[in-house]
Amino acid sequence: MEYVLPQINIVAGPMFWDENDPPADNILHARLRAKHHGAAVLTYRPFLKMILDRPRGSQHDPSAVCLHAGPSDGIPTKVLDFAERCIRAMERSTSAFLGMKGQGRLIVTNVWGTSHAQWGNVIVLLGCYRDEILSRFIDEETLKGHVRHVIDFLQSIAQPSSALKQDVRILSYMVKSTGLMTAEELRELGVEDEEPMMEGSSFSSSAST
Repeated sequence: MEYVLPQINIVAGPMFWDENDPPADNILHARLRAKHHGAAVLTYRPFLKMILDRPRGSQHDPSAVCLHAGPSDGIPTKVLDFAERCIRAMERSTSAFLGMKGQGRLIVTNVWGTSHAQWGNVIVLLGCYRDEILSRFIDEETLKGHVRHVIDFLQSIAQPSSALKQDVRILSYMVKSTGLMTAEELRELGVEDEEPMMEGSSFSSSAST
């Protein structure tokens, strides 16, 4: 992935960006960045999952990938590095369209898929926030910003009986459960204080832009 980004300057020079640049305010630029970050998430996600699924306490799965003999709780440095890259890619993917805010309806191939993918990213980031190892890579205020953005995005397109409305309830429930935000803070975002019906939502987070 580190090799691909510089090549964009060759094939699409005007769309080239630096990872530290603010979100694009052009829809084509934003979609290209979202695709790139989504590909990075898919590339590095197995390493993040490896850490989140690691055995705890006396649990042990003989088929699990060995994470011993590393400098951080038995996890090799390379695995941690790739897991952090996955987290950064999820953050950048989630914020890829922030520069388009206030420009009317978001023009993407599948707005439902795009919003649901961003929802999935934030759900995983909340899991990382609670993890004793991965939490070092999560900035609390940045995560709150992602939560606010995704809730606002979902509420702007969700119908009262749609799966996206249920996703808002699931996200708010998890945000409260992790202690990231209070019920009052969520009410300020227009989220009703109610329990989600877990069987009513798809948990797929395949990126669609």
